[in-house]
Amino acid sequence: MKNNIQNKIKKLVFVTFIAVLFIPLVQQQFHLITEKPLLGFLKEEAFPEFSDSTLISGEFQEKFERAVTDNIVFHNSFVRTLNVLNYSIFNISKAPFVTIGKNNYLFGISYINGYNGDDFVGKDNINLQIQKAKVVALELSKKHIDLLFAFAPGKGSYFPEYIPDKYLGNKSMDSTNYSCYIRACSEAKLNFIDLRKYFLSIKDTVQHPLFSQVGVHWSDYAAFIAIDTIAKKIEQIKKTKTRPFYISRFEYLDTLKTQDRDIENLMNIYVTAPYKNMAYLKINFYPANSYKETKILTVADSYFEKIVHTNILDSVFPGSEFWLYNNYSISVSPEETFDFKSEIEKKDVVLLLATDATLGGFPYGFIDMAFEAYAPKDNNYYKIKNQELRFYVYDFFANVEKDKKWKNQFLVSAKKRGLSETEEIFISALWLYNNTHIHK
Repeated sequence: MKNNIQNKIKKLVFVTFIAVLFIPLVQQQFHLITEKPLLGFLKEEAFPEFSDSTLISGEFQEKFERAVTDNIVFHNSFVRTLNVLNYSIFNISKAPFVTIGKNNYLFGISYINGYNGDDFVGKDNINLQIQKAKVVALELSKKHIDLLFAFAPGKGSYFPEYIPDKYLGNKSMDSTNYSCYIRACSEAKLNFIDLRKYFLSIKDTVQHPLFSQVGVHWSDYAAFIAIDTIAKKIEQIKKTKTRPFYISRFEYLDTLKTQDRDIENLMNIYVTAPYKNMAYLKINFYPANSYKETKILTVADSYFEKIVHTNILDSVFPGSEFWLYNNYSISVSPEETFDFKSEIEKKDVVLLLATDATLGGFPYGFIDMAFEAYAPKDNNYYKIKNQELRFYVYDFFANVEKDKKWKNQFLVSAKKRGLSETEEIFISALWLYNNTHIHK
């Protein structure tokens, strides 16, 4: 009797073991279990095509190995399990560009870099952009169009007290993109709003959270404050009244909306990171009869998308457009011909907005394009263009110097062409400049 029970147990263990071995095969063949896709910057490697050259170079083997790993059965579940273990036990984020701060505040590395100045593009490059912007603002004003800059707070600059100590150093806050843009705009007497400074001034008295612990963008309430401040600035500039709007109701939900946990989603974990409840708004508008319509063209980063989602723009600034990172192609259908100047001149205000994390690329090529389109081709124009070329070549040389592999390629190329290394790098910089900058 005892032997029969033992035999049955052995058979059960054996059958279970075989069944477990076959589960991945069955899943791969029939996909009975649907796995939730991984979010963020992860890209699944496809199986490479075989060729003699890629085999000899080793490229085929590397890509094939990554493809096998990425396409293994239950790959996403394994990744999430590992991420949960790292987060729960070691308080580590395995998501690229995401770090866990003090009190479980999640940060994007780019926002910390923006606060510290690790992404500083240099005072000269920022001043060059503002020189161009001053010319553009003057030319647009002749067509009764106003240029307005807005500098939004990032999560790093709003919550520096929660940034992990390892990211904080003895750095000068004067050597940041934000500080240089504020100074340059002020000296050039350009229209601008320092939302970062304003948000910090109300931080201790504001009644509702302006950032989520597990999100990277500002909250609905913060977006409301931002567009309300921008609307008042536009009223001041245009000497007119825009349609008023107000919050009729606050609602605190037990769960967060997706946009308020966007950075947590990038971590691809099963568990939920700790968070405080956020306020969600009901916005009402006064009748539009007695208020002038002001059309805005906004060139901005994803922070402005939060403002778009409030639906305030459609009611207060009807006919406005938003070019995310200066992606103007979204404003026209494929069969239409895009005219940069024509699109600008349909508007009353051009708003350029950025948060700390994206100021390194601000204003996303818009001012460069507008300068070429509107600047008179006078001595000042050529003076600015010469400065631009000098800065570009200097930065090009500096980047080559930082990259040993790239520098060695120039050295090899220079020997083949009978040139010095400096001549080869300069020729390449000049060619790249001429092919990436707009000239008319």
